[in-house]
Amino acid sequence: TTVIVGTARKKIEDALAKTTATAWTEVFAPELIGGRKIDINRPVQTAAEKQLLCRQLYTLLWALTGSSDTKSMAQWAVNVVDFRDADSTMTRFAYDKNPADGWTPGTDVVWGVERPDLLIDEALAWQSGAGIDGGVYVTLHHPWSSKALDGNQFAPTKTDTDAPDWADPDAVDPALDATPTQKNMLNLDVRGGGDKDSPVWRLRVGDKIARLDAAPNSQAGTREYWGKPANNNPTANRLVPPDGTVCVFGESKRPTDGTVDVDSAFPTTAQIKIDMRGSSPVNLSPGNAETVTIVLERLADPTQKYASGTNDYLEVDRMDALPVVDRTPDPLTNIPVEPYVKKDRKIDASIAGTFWKRDFDVMPAPPGDPTDPISIDKPKAATRVACMPWLNRPFISAAELALVPIWDSANLLDQYSGFTANGMLDKLQATLNQQPEFLANLFESLTVPSRFAGIATTIDEYPAGQNPFQVSIANCDPGLDKLPINQLTSYREPGRVNVNTVSDQRVWEAAVLRGPRPDGTSTVANAALEWSTSNLGRPAGPSQPSTAKPVMSMLQMLALKGDATSPTMVADTADPGPDPAANPQFQYLTATRLANVATTRSHVFAVWITVGFFQWDEIAKAYITDGTGNPIEVGADTGNSQRHRGFFIFDRSIPVAYETGQDHNVRDAILLRRIIQ
Repeated sequence: TTVIVGTARKKIEDALAKTTATAWTEVFAPELIGGRKIDINRPVQTAAEKQLLCRQLYTLLWALTGSSDTKSMAQWAVNVVDFRDADSTMTRFAYDKNPADGWTPGTDVVWGVERPDLLIDEALAWQSGAGIDGGVYVTLHHPWSSKALDGNQFAPTKTDTDAPDWADPDAVDPALDATPTQKNMLNLDVRGGGDKDSPVWRLRVGDKIARLDAAPNSQAGTREYWGKPANNNPTANRLVPPDGTVCVFGESKRPTDGTVDVDSAFPTTAQIKIDMRGSSPVNLSPGNAETVTIVLERLADPTQKYASGTNDYLEVDRMDALPVVDRTPDPLTNIPVEPYVKKDRKIDASIAGTFWKRDFDVMPAPPGDPTDPISIDKPKAATRVACMPWLNRPFISAAELALVPIWDSANLLDQYSGFTANGMLDKLQATLNQQPEFLANLFESLTVPSRFAGIATTIDEYPAGQNPFQVSIANCDPGLDKLPINQLTSYREPGRVNVNTVSDQRVWEAAVLRGPRPDGTSTVANAALEWSTSNLGRPAGPSQPSTAKPVMSMLQMLALKGDATSPTMVADTADPGPDPAANPQFQYLTATRLANVATTRSHVFAVWITVGFFQWDEIAKAYITDGTGNPIEVGADTGNSQRHRGFFIFDRSIPVAYETGQDHNVRDAILLRRIIQ
């Protein structure tokens, strides 16, 4: 059934009961008011549609949890929307801390999280002459590449004129791209809405801002610094390819002893020199153990100009406590007081996800004379570097919610550490201080509907005031006109396998069979199959097809590990298919597919009913029984008992009325009726 059942339904009914009825459609999703699951793939092509889905996911959590942590609930809701939309806009979502009296958001705001297209990799800072001189070097890395998936590049050949003009399937959003020139090149020269005062990318070093665009002098603010265009080409040195790195540096104009070498792997086209206008970029008082924090910021909506409060600069990455070494020459030896020290992001190819964490190594200069140079290097190549899953596409199924982060952009990288159990959903449950039943209720309330034909009735357009979506229910507009589709469900979900009826290994294999990896190979034999050790709904292996217990919720249906009280979606097998260290999303492939093709219930049932006749004492108002207390069937003593049998095929997806003692239109749901007397 496509309706919400069980504990989730009761919690939603309770939330409706405590909410002002006239405010229902302001607060809750129309599907929820009608007792149906929210489609997380609902179209969100406009800003208004995004805001509506954010609100309705937020109020769903509010109804299911009763949590007072409204900020975390709002952050998750907006992240779900930004995780699946294809743009790079960090959606601003103003939420209402108390929706019970209607939707009246105040000053409480969260910003959605988008894929981090640029990260800090390495940095060093120095000063000398009591802070008069100084310099900062920072390398920035654009990490997205198809190599995280299969090791292949999908660039079309030069001779293939019919091929699309792209270089990598992990496409850069056109708002951040170098379109219409080279494709999939992250363009650091873009400005929000083309506004001269709105660079999309910038670095904050202490109290100073280094713009990464090629802004002319007249466009810089008081505390802003910029890199001048090279050869009058504003995009020179600012197009970063997948897996590409640029070095951004700025120094005062005064000379210094010792040098900083930019690795020869950085050609001049991968270097951006910031004009510090003769001042030190660090500007710290001497004589202390000085450090500086470097923050990488991005404009929330790269298609619009900066506006405080509505289109802010948001933190994407940071490097805290970068040592600022004292390069002042000793008066006697003329040797700098301290050697250079740099911090470098750790990349451990043996542990999934380590590249993304804000985990930096302090790397002093090699032993020797402090005048020895130090090099700013490109990231070292690794055999496998974990990819942070980011869809930028509709959800395959509700199971992919396990991949949606629950933090804002400033905390995303600190918290990201790969995926186990139910992934980010476990972290959401812990943050909201909920019991395991919360996830079962959440899955019971959200869906990616089947796309089979005939699952909905399309409603034609009507003149104003005659829209059938606006029928009054209990003096409350159900709000169906607010949905971006004009369809009403038929309460059917054909094409799904009921895992509680699987008794044949071949059916299970058909439900979970995955195709080979994109390059046409598989890691080992049968890598596409995964069996369950949870003993819920599915066999534990080819030789155990009948040991599974009935599944009572969607979360239990997805459980490849655990038990009825703690089901988890990560496969319990040494061979989950493609290498999960390449992309944690691979750990959820079977659960994602199950949620797409399977169900815990059936709509159509074959029902046998047998009617027997028994002796009744009208005076005693009781059945006449034998010596053992069992009712005596008419004709049983002579062997001539009569029994009538009926066979029915019943489709419960057909809406019928129910009222105790009344027979309304129940027969409408009976597809076949046969009476055998």
